[in-house]
Formats: sequence, structure tokens, C-alpha cells
Amino acid sequence: MNLFYFLEFLENEFPSKLAMKDDKVGIQIHSGNLEVDQVLIAYEITPEVIIEALQNKVDTILTFHPLIFSPLQTITQDERVGRLTTLLIRNKISVISLHTRFDVYPKGTSYIFAKALELSEIKPLFPNIENENYGMGASGKYTKNVTIQELLGKIHNITNAPIRFSKSKKDYIKSVAIIGGSGTSFLHSVMNESYDAFITADVSYHNFHIADNVFNLIDAGHYETESFIVSALFDVLNNKLNNTEINFVKSRTLTNPVYYYPNTEQIRQNQENFIINKLGE
Repeated sequence: MNLFYFLEFLENEFPSKLAMKDDKVGIQIHSGNLEVDQVLIAYEITPEVIIEALQNKVDTILTFHPLIFSPLQTITQDERVGRLTTLLIRNKISVISLHTRFDVYPKGTSYIFAKALELSEIKPLFPNIENENYGMGASGKYTKNVTIQELLGKIHNITNAPIRFSKSKKDYIKSVAIIGGSGTSFLHSVMNESYDAFITADVSYHNFHIADNVFNLIDAGHYETESFIVSALFDVLNNKLNNTEINFVKSRTLTNPVYYYPNTEQIRQNQENFIINKLGE
């Protein structure tokens, strides 16, 4: 498929105008190839992902996390982005990023996590003004009340990783708000909507103070709340473009840079097993 046709499809399916303001989305590296034949779908770019791309002879990597967040003043081997950019260009591999274009997708990042938690009545947490089917985050309900311990157990069964949380004075949880990845910029808006729990990641100590005794604020991990994305993107693209000449490949590389003490080995093994089971199908 022509590269610009592929970009047009992505634009129609995941409109960049609905992404978060100033997000770095779209084509980030153009290798010079005008045809897209073999695409690796990856969570983000690491040296291991590039090796995986070379092994699969791909010409394009479609990522969730952008590689380039800030304008490059220089491209050198002295820092991570420069090294990866050089390696990609040298091997004629283009990079396209979706990031919050997939976050706001009707069945995007937070929706997937909400489904995994078996919530009902799932809808965008903050619907987009232009198109209410799209929106940041997801909200849902339990048909019967659950305790905080029960909810934490459900989350842990999905993430297999440590969870940080604050408690409210409520004994039971019914309504849940979710923003996969870093969502604390929405903390006050979520609190104003009177949800029983808010699941997100990268929560600071002081944000836990703000939520303390008000509602249950749960930090389930950045990578952990977004770990379904590669598989979900593969399904969307395969279903929408199954009659084209593009072959999509799911990355099976664990890119999470975070280790955990004292249970690092078991947690890393669980995350590796997730990739084998979910992405290696």
C-alpha cells in the first residue's frame, strides 16, 4: 500500500484532531520508502524492538508511544533518541506514532482496560466535543457493589504488578473511572464527577493526599494499564485492512523499563508470559 494511503487510513480511523493538544503523533521518521508492505505494531521503540523489526523484515513500525517528544536539535549517539533514530534511518524503517489518537478511540486504551475489569455501561470518561463516540478515558459500573480489596484483586489479576492506592470512606465501589497511562492531570475533573474509584498511573505522593478519604485513587502502573494496546491495534488494523497487501506483525518484545523489588523476577516473568499468550498468538 502506498504510504500516504496508509497515513490517510490512520487519519480517518484515528483522527489526529481528536488527540490531546501538542501530542506528538503521525509519521515521525520517513525512511524514504513510499510503499508500506510489512508493519510491526509496537508499544514503543527500543533497540530490541528495532532488532525484532529487522528480523521480521519490516519497512514500518507503528508505535503507541512516540519516539520523538521534543524537537531534535542534534542527532548523535550520545543520547537514546538520537541512537534509535540513526539506527532506524540506517535500516530504512519508517516510524508512525498514534499515542493519544488511540487513547481517545472508541475502543481504545482505557476502554480495553475497563472491559478486562468486566465493567458494564462503558463509555468515554470525557467525550470529545466534536465526536462523542471518541474521548479520553473510560467510565463504567459494576452491577453489584465491590469492595476496594475486590477491585484491587481484579486489577492485580490483569497487571500482575504492585498497586498503589488511597482509600475513601465508602465501603463499596460501583462506579469506576479509568485513564490508562498518565492521567493525573484529570484528577480534579474526575473527583468532581463523584466516581467511587479512579484507576490511572504515575500518581504522585501529593495527589494521593488530595484523594485521601475522598475517593479511591489507584495507580496500577503505566505500562500495565496500556499492556493490551499492541494486541488491540493489531485486531483493528487486521479487521479494517485485511484485503490489502499490508502484513501486520505484533511486537513480542517487553519494553517496560521498570523493575520491582523484591518480586522483580516473578513480575517480569508474568509480563513476558502475557506477551507470549496475548501477542504471540
